[in-house]
Amino acid sequence: MISIHKEKADTVSVSSQPARLSIPRAVRGVRAAPALPFDNNYIFMIHMMLPNIILFTLYLTVSSMFKIFIEWNASYKRQKEAEMEKKNSELNFLKAQLNPHFFFNSLNTIFSLSIKKSEQTPVAILNLSELMRYMLYETNKDTVPLEEEILYIKNYIELQKLRLTENVNIIFEVDCDETSIFIPPLLFISFIENAFKHGIDPSKENEIIVKFKVQKNEIDFSVINDINRIKSNGDSFGLGIENTVKRINLYFPERNELETYADSGKFYVKLKLKLNED
Repeated sequence: MISIHKEKADTVSVSSQPARLSIPRAVRGVRAAPALPFDNNYIFMIHMMLPNIILFTLYLTVSSMFKIFIEWNASYKRQKEAEMEKKNSELNFLKAQLNPHFFFNSLNTIFSLSIKKSEQTPVAILNLSELMRYMLYETNKDTVPLEEEILYIKNYIELQKLRLTENVNIIFEVDCDETSIFIPPLLFISFIENAFKHGIDPSKENEIIVKFKVQKNEIDFSVINDINRIKSNGDSFGLGIENTVKRINLYFPERNELETYADSGKFYVKLKLKLNED
């Protein structure tokens, strides 16, 4: 038993010598690769990361440009909407100023007829009601047929004739080759109103000439009247024309030619409107 115990002890005894790693003889002759310098490691790392950096930069640039475009487009739309709203507000304001100016002149005509107890007073009132109907229901539209606008002007001239004497010669001519033209309402009436307001002198002969020449893409309008009244301080002479000129420039920017001048005792208005830009 003692001998068996001793034999087992010899078998499990641990050597006091440190353990040594056994390396095959063939591997022992291979040298380890030298460490890469720091600069070479850095270049290698940049070389590996460069494609990702380029892709990320490209993505960031495209995303930024797309966002800038969206914001610019939204800002452009808001600006256009603001300009359109301003334009509509200004046009409505100018039309609101024009209507009272017209009604005051027309009521003065009917008043003068009533003072004279003229039999034409009921006719004048009926004529004025037709003009008011047009202004209330048609002028709220953006555009109206040109033939309706010319009919409105004809009714206005007929209303004015009721208060005039035989000394006044009125010529109204329309040469229209195109019937499908639409225009903004009340673009011409102020010039005609001005002719009746400042071109009539009952003590002598007067002449008022109103002409329309309408082609496919152009309207030529003219008014000629005698000058029989001088503007005084506080007079509203020119208010309707001033508003009309503003409206023409808003509706036909860079597509209108307007001349107003006095020569040899007569006042001339020549207006040319180009309906299409091409």
